Amino acid sequence: TVAFDTADTGSGVARVLVLANGESAGASSGNCVLGNGFALAFKPCSPTLAGATAVNTAAAPWRNGQNTVQVCAEDYSTDGTANRTCSAAQTVRVLNGCGLNRRAEPGLHSRGPAACRSW
Repeated sequence: TVAFDTADTGSGVARVLVLANGESAGASSGNCVLGNGFALAFKPCSPTLAGATAVNTAAAPWRNGQNTVQVCAEDYSTDGTANRTCSAAQTVRVLNGCGLNRRAEPGLHSRGPAACRSW
């Protein structure tokens, strides 16, 4: 789970994205007042959005070992040019498919026992 707390003073926060290794790994939508895909107010989305997004670290784009993670907020846009602001990249270590006393073998992306070794 990735927690976030973001704000936008213009059209509001339309969406928060979690990026793992530069690819989308989860998203949460803001509370926007729309009709047929168009804004029904000058500020259609809530100016703040806080919450958490569940991410599945056992599926792509995640991999065993080190992953680069960012959280990005986008404002509302109808033409596909939403402003996006992202957090600084953080390194997160993922160990899927390995028992409690095992760690990922460097360079392997398999989730099975072949990717693990004893401490």
